[in-house]
Amino acid sequence: MVDRSSIISGNLPRPFGKYSLTRELGRGAMGMVYEARDSALDRRVALKLMLPNDNPDPKDAVIEEQLFTREAQLCARLAKHPNIVSVYEAGTIDGRRYIAMELVDGIPLSDWTEQRKPSLRARVRILRDVAYAVHHAHQAEILHRDLKPKNVLIDAQGRPFVTDFGMAKRVGGDGSSSGISSSTGSGTVVGTPSYMSPEQAQGLKKVDRRTDVYALGAMLYEMLTGKPPFPGEMTIVALMRVVQDPILPPSTISPSWAKTSENKQIESICMQALSKNPEDRFPDSLAFADQLSAWLGEKPAMDTARTAAKKKRSPMIWLPAALIPIGVFVLFFILRFASGPNPFESDWSTATSIIPLAHATRDAVEGGWKPESGGLVSTRSPHARIELPFRAPAEYDLRATFVRREGSDEVAILLPWKGATFLWTIRGLENGLPNTVVFRVRKDGIASILKSDRVASSSTTAVPNAPGAAWALKDPSLIGLGSADGVVEFKSVELMGISGHGEKSRP
Repeated sequence: MVDRSSIISGNLPRPFGKYSLTRELGRGAMGMVYEARDSALDRRVALKLMLPNDNPDPKDAVIEEQLFTREAQLCARLAKHPNIVSVYEAGTIDGRRYIAMELVDGIPLSDWTEQRKPSLRARVRILRDVAYAVHHAHQAEILHRDLKPKNVLIDAQGRPFVTDFGMAKRVGGDGSSSGISSSTGSGTVVGTPSYMSPEQAQGLKKVDRRTDVYALGAMLYEMLTGKPPFPGEMTIVALMRVVQDPILPPSTISPSWAKTSENKQIESICMQALSKNPEDRFPDSLAFADQLSAWLGEKPAMDTARTAAKKKRSPMIWLPAALIPIGVFVLFFILRFASGPNPFESDWSTATSIIPLAHATRDAVEGGWKPESGGLVSTRSPHARIELPFRAPAEYDLRATFVRREGSDEVAILLPWKGATFLWTIRGLENGLPNTVVFRVRKDGIASILKSDRVASSSTTAVPNAPGAAWALKDPSLIGLGSADGVVEFKSVELMGISGHGEKSRP
């Protein structure tokens, strides 16, 4: 058996081929990482050395060596990305395998969070950039399979780098890895249970990009609650929990998160990423990253795959509406309009124009409002809100046209439905362009469609819960308008009664 202690405790600096090992950066079960200087190119690198294998099972020893060398082979497929650690070269020196990588002067995300105490928005922005980097790897047909805070390095400028592709694997062009075992081959499931998807925990042969989406969701869950969904070491019990146990929403297990004033929509993003069934998750890390960008009030990163998809997408897409909760359950209904008329082609000549009924001061709930050109304009406020003094009937159609003048955060419309309020929000609009949204409110559900020159209707967000204190109106039977930290002009709001006509709430 090889004495590994002599390797781990060797004096530094010391030579290793053309490299000079200067200090230890980290260690794992199969290898150690050093800061080193490449004498041939006169540059600092991170040098990962595989420890001599003393595994008594020759099959397991071969698997460990394959895992080590595969990291270099897969990373060599990756084009340079600003948030992924690059691999320079790999080889063998004095019988020991090594990988020379880009040296990042940084610390793991877990340590960075503990030491710097960054805001939630700063942490979410880091995770968003990590998700875009993971998407880059997926485009090169590489699954990471071991995404976790310790495998993300944060440099002095606060920039994240995804590292440690030791558990990565190559997948097919459709993002799946059928025919390639997701275990090491000896029955040992790879990954870290706290961030491992249920299909990965079961050792299923077919995993795809959504397994990394789950890991990103687990990291987001930890950002919201302080711990991942299933903390614990690699045990059968831990794996069974990942596969079988439900994940409780962050607000039910973290009193501090439940009390925060942050937009709770991020909780829905987190729980979708953590769905037990891969079909219910985001289809890829790009979609997950875009949702985080929207929550941050920032535009999605440019991406050729996204651009191509938009060109193929129909400009008009009907979306199901997520309805307010009854008791502790959130009900989802779909109104199907395939047989109905296009709402933008409907005759709105008989509709009631509601904005002229409002008083900019008297009807304001929060923030400043002023009349302008027959419409209403909000001033900057965390959640500017105004009630329109008109009670809608039980069923109605509503059309609203608005323009975001400044900012990038939420534009909100609040609709009365069954005695409560339904909140519709959208972010990331291009300033200065008109947008029109049409709602069909019926007893069995709500549906919406957005029409704009630059925004696809699939980017609208229907929040599946009651508005909460941030958006609540004084009277839930009224229609409300809102904007968050920006200036929005609501040009018109028109209502057409379907069952009944509605009425003014005051003379």
